[in-house]
Parts: sequence; structure tokens; C-alpha cells
Amino acid sequence: QPLNIADVTKDQRFPWTSENPDHTSNQIKSVLCTPIRNGKKDKVIGVCQLVNKMDESCCSIKAFNRNDEQFLEAFAIFCGLGIQNTQMYETVERAMAKQEVTLEV
Repeated sequence: QPLNIADVTKDQRFPWTSENPDHTSNQIKSVLCTPIRNGKKDKVIGVCQLVNKMDESCCSIKAFNRNDEQFLEAFAIFCGLGIQNTQMYETVERAMAKQEVTLEV
């Protein structure tokens, strides 16, 4: 499930933004994160994160909405499938390399 924070400076989960303002905290305002899961959906293998949605009409930062959440969730599914496919391909490549070495001996 996505984590959508409209303003990290007002969120207690980000204490560094109010207690220790630095260059980074001044740049980050809105955050949207969602887990990347493997194809079986039982293991988190990464995270997709979007920062500071821009409002093109007035060049300011605005909050992410439900459409953004749905888009990022769909994107994370494709990322998870791509990572899983790559891992399976690499496993097959290693197995084939071992078989070739065995046949040469």
C-alpha cells in the first residue's frame, strides 16, 4: 500500500525536517512511496519513490493524489515483474554455464 505524505515538514515520521533543517529537508515537501514486490507478492524487493509533484501552472510543489498512487502502484508491479524475470534469466544463464563446463570435462 502506498505512503503518500503531502508535507514532510509537518509529519512526525520525518523529525529531521523540523528539528534539523538542512539543504535536503528544504527541498523535499511531498513524497509518494510504494513497495516493489516479487511476482509472488510475498516479499518486498524494493521501493519506488516520487518526490515533490510539480504544479506546472504556477511552478510550485503540490501533494500527490489518488491517481498518482494508482500509477505508481502499477509501475511498481511492472518493476517487480521485470526484476523477477531478470533474476530468473540470470539463474538460467548460470545453470547453462555450469552445464557447459561439465560437458567440457
